[in-house]
Amino acid sequence: MIFFNHFLDFSWGHSWRRMIGCGVFILMIFFVNDLGVMAQENAEIGEPVPVVRQGIAPRSASVRLTMSQSPVSPSVSDGQIAGTNAAFMSGASKNPSYTSKTDENRFYVGVLLPLSGAFSTMGQDFLDAIILALFDVNDKNIILLVADSKGTKEGAAAAADDVILRGADVILGPVFDYTIVAASTVSRRAAIPLIGFSANRHVVGQGVYLLNFSPEQQVDRVVAFAMEQDIVRFAALIPEGRYGRQMEDSFRAAVAKYGGEIIQIIYYSAQFEQLENAARELANSDVGEEGDAVFIPEGGSLLISLVSFLTHFDIDPQVVRLLGTGLWDDPVLAREPSLRQGWFSSPSHHSGGRFQEAFRDHMGHIPARIVELGYDAFLIASMLRNQAKNPENISSILTRDGGFSGINGLFRFLPNGLSERGLSIFEVGKNTMEEISPAENTFQQSLIFAALKPDKIW
Repeated sequence: MIFFNHFLDFSWGHSWRRMIGCGVFILMIFFVNDLGVMAQENAEIGEPVPVVRQGIAPRSASVRLTMSQSPVSPSVSDGQIAGTNAAFMSGASKNPSYTSKTDENRFYVGVLLPLSGAFSTMGQDFLDAIILALFDVNDKNIILLVADSKGTKEGAAAAADDVILRGADVILGPVFDYTIVAASTVSRRAAIPLIGFSANRHVVGQGVYLLNFSPEQQVDRVVAFAMEQDIVRFAALIPEGRYGRQMEDSFRAAVAKYGGEIIQIIYYSAQFEQLENAARELANSDVGEEGDAVFIPEGGSLLISLVSFLTHFDIDPQVVRLLGTGLWDDPVLAREPSLRQGWFSSPSHHSGGRFQEAFRDHMGHIPARIVELGYDAFLIASMLRNQAKNPENISSILTRDGGFSGINGLFRFLPNGLSERGLSIFEVGKNTMEEISPAENTFQQSLIFAALKPDKIW
């Protein structure tokens, strides 16, 4: 095990000072357009505070942050509030001095997120999670550069160019596969590693890595576990479209890999009548014996409708095991009787629940689970700042065999840029999701962020 000396902390004391501080911080981001550098190089900002959910200016805006040096529980003092102690700027071409670093001891983290446009709410949640991590890491030598990808290919390419001109050592984001393709065209030319958040495995390689909740790995894990419990015959209800084709391919591969038999695969669309027809067709097939399983990579109300129709057509979930993915990891679904005793694979809850509670307490709502990836990604960036003596070290550190342990448990990057994650198996109970097969706690040697150990966080 390798541990780090600086511990992340979510104690969040002095809430009124933080509220004022981050309120000013986000408002400054929103209103500033072409301000120059306003802070001294050693300016400092204090600990995390509730971030006011203002929209970032539609133009690509960079935010340069520094933090206090204390390794545990940073504190805010008067005068250490964003606005007078942070530099905000927009438009790299107007500030050519930012095309090269002025302090080689600083580590620059570029962040590309959709902060305007149709996906701005999710982009803001990602940014909030990253800012929480930034303040927790509490290293004044880490500089955060934020640029708006706008959720478009053109916006992503421009945002990548923007943060690279400012000296980014590593880039976090974008979120969508097509924006990662556009941004990576720029990052590869500059030989800057990019960690994106898409689940599309076809965008990786040559310095591009994906930190995600891989659906393929979730399918493999739940099928393997079912086979270990003497389930050998499988059927599936698969949604139409690209996601459904991806799930079908993964399902077929997993069943073949572990020596199972596929009885039936039935496709459905989101129309109510189509859901009913799919359930009826499955009920009229050979499915229904002890030792059979039905795989449904669906979530929310569509999943509830499907399993309700299955029980209506006499598919007994007490006999036929229902299987799913992380889409089932939803407290609402724990109240659905038809899903009882169903199994699904998902990242370990580890510290994720506490992160969600902390985010809600300080941002006013519970974010989608995917934004937890932003927090972990920044922790990786902070580790690179501590570990990488030169740019050539970054790739070898990212792909080390031991991997990392984050909010959602163990994960690592593979040399091809994909990520591998330890997954747990959960069983749906009465108003609960019980972990019945824990995720692996090591690949070979786990690189642990000490602050994410359960007794050190929140």
